[in-house]
Amino acid sequence: MAAELARQAEWVGIEGNTVILKVATRALSQGPSADRLRDALAGFFGQPVQLRMEVGETGSETAYAVEQSERQARQKQAEQAIENDDFVKTLVTEFGGEVVPGSIRPV
Repeated sequence: MAAELARQAEWVGIEGNTVILKVATRALSQGPSADRLRDALAGFFGQPVQLRMEVGETGSETAYAVEQSERQARQKQAEQAIENDDFVKTLVTEFGGEVVPGSIRPV
């Protein structure tokens, strides 16, 4: 859960030894997950840190949002590659083939 909290949190900044993150819901900001994330950050920075969680709308800078954006870009690229493939074009035009919507997956 601490890893998921980190993926869903948006970096706001750091003030002294306090790391400030923004999360979309209060539930994400409380409990043992926040404590484990604080401990992981302390290990990363090599010193004790405090963790302050702000609750509010997160944007496109969370790890989750970046992953989603990259996944969508790879999907679009895969679809374009199939659409532009000469062999696929031949199958479609000469043999009446079709590309089933939703069947293309990026490698």
